[in-house]
Amino acid sequence: MPTNHLQHALHNEKACLYLQETNEFKDWIITTAFYSTLHYILLSIKYFL
Repeated sequence: MPTNHLQHALHNEKACLYLQETNEFKDWIITTAFYSTLHYILLSIKYFL
């Protein structure tokens, strides 16, 4: 299980890319893309503010 924002972002991005390849569960593609982006943003805030 991911333990920090970078690991969460990469984990969700990997899931998103996998789901895109299968072209199924389009709602989960959007969800994993959202959460990946959220964790990248939180990581940026943590390091740049």
